[in-house]
Amino acid sequence: MAEKGSIWERIVELLSHLNPLAALERHPDPRHTTTFTIAVIALAAKIAKADGQVTRDEVTTFREIFLIRPEDEARVAQVYNLLRQDAAHFEVYARQLRRLFEHDRSVLKDVLDALFAIAMADGEFHPNEEAFLESVAAIFEVDAQCYAEMIARWVPDRWNPWEVLGVSPGATDVEIRARYRELVRASHPDQLIAKGLPEEMVALATRRVADINRAYDALRARKPEGAASSAE
Repeated sequence: MAEKGSIWERIVELLSHLNPLAALERHPDPRHTTTFTIAVIALAAKIAKADGQVTRDEVTTFREIFLIRPEDEARVAQVYNLLRQDAAHFEVYARQLRRLFEHDRSVLKDVLDALFAIAMADGEFHPNEEAFLESVAAIFEVDAQCYAEMIARWVPDRWNPWEVLGVSPGATDVEIRARYRELVRASHPDQLIAKGLPEEMVALATRRVADINRAYDALRARKPEGAASSAE
């Protein structure tokens, strides 16, 4: 009977009878396991209340990222509330994800990107949210440049086109163009879908490409007259 229910029913059952920090599930694609879902929701619950309150915008962003179906809303609310109570142990959940994807760190970057989206849903970047995201990034072993790119993309008052593209202010037009093309290829939604990226992450990839384009356009606009054509 359990196999016929939704993943949310199975998760509620698991959380009701077992330690949620149980052994990792073995699956060809770990993103399809309850372990993955529990860990990600635990981190989402933690970031949502990191600033002391869970806002409607943060909950809405959570629902949008995970594409919650109407028939699953009650179950998801149960899962979210159960994990919000236990989210003090977020480091354990983050380490679970790192072990699940030790050979595919790109998924960890997608998860971190989703956490940034929830943190910024209310338009403010609280110091506690920043501290939490820094801790998760360290556990995920996300390099400093990648983390700086996320900060520059997500936090309005830290917007920096150089950091969004991950190039230095002294980079040449050729280097800027090459980096831009590399990032667009890596983040293009069609390519990510083809590689099996979960559907719920596609919207974040689309936002990422828009930010990359915006940064590239900004750097081209700042070039001296006559130099812009070399970056096309």
